Amino acid sequence: MKRKAICIVLFLMLCFGLAVPVFASEIKVIVNGAELSFDQPPIIEDGRTLVPLRIIFEALGAEVDWEQTTQTITATKDDITITLRIGSDILVKSGEEIKLDVPPKIISNRTLVPARAVAESFGAEVVWDQTAMTVKIDTSSSGIDNQIKNLNQDEFLIIPINVISETVSFFPVMVDNILMEILVVEASDGTIRTSYNTCENCHKSGKGYYEQEGDEVICQQCKMRFKIDSIGLQSGGCQPIPIFDEDKTVTNDAIQISYEVLSDNTHWFLNWKPLLND
Repeated sequence: MKRKAICIVLFLMLCFGLAVPVFASEIKVIVNGAELSFDQPPIIEDGRTLVPLRIIFEALGAEVDWEQTTQTITATKDDITITLRIGSDILVKSGEEIKLDVPPKIISNRTLVPARAVAESFGAEVVWDQTAMTVKIDTSSSGIDNQIKNLNQDEFLIIPINVISETVSFFPVMVDNILMEILVVEASDGTIRTSYNTCENCHKSGKGYYEQEGDEVICQQCKMRFKIDSIGLQSGGCQPIPIFDEDKTVTNDAIQISYEVLSDNTHWFLNWKPLLND
């Protein structure tokens, strides 16, 4: 009898076109190659994926504020501010009103917001992979800086392959309360080179890090120059300290470097860019 009643309710919903949110624990959200973890699973409603607000905003590097009285969400990143309100189909981006297909809502005491709308508001690219039930968000071309990830034991720093080019990319990560930075670039032969953005000779100076100039990187302490094609091949002296193949995992989608590997190399960064570690 109970099953029959449920079938009748579902039939009526379909007949009258009522919106039924789909709770799908298998829905994944990936930002810059890193899968996000939620205590409240994302849902799909009217073809739109809604996700817990705080985690998605923090992954995008935005500061978020919740105003209980008006049930209003305000998120800010650099010069962009967006505002949403529970039940309202209007998103306000720096004064401009944008109509939403699905409004934010509260489920199990968690506020859920439409993933595509908020990510695109901050300039990110969003792709929905129907087969994998995955929302893929890429901030690499959006002007959103790489966020400093606080890496814990048994976790991995994940660097998406699709953001790597002949222009050097720097990926900051906090390990054991030490700020580190990984240098990644595509060499002229198409191989991907990885190193720590410091060197054995100059790492204690506070300026032992590299910046790119053309097809070279320059140590900001001793001003020595190194060809990008030489990065990651050998260790010793004043050159970026390489991260060799045995210390990373490379797949078609990402480079993964474990907490354990990074933790073993924090000593190179104890006085690195000291103002950033204060």
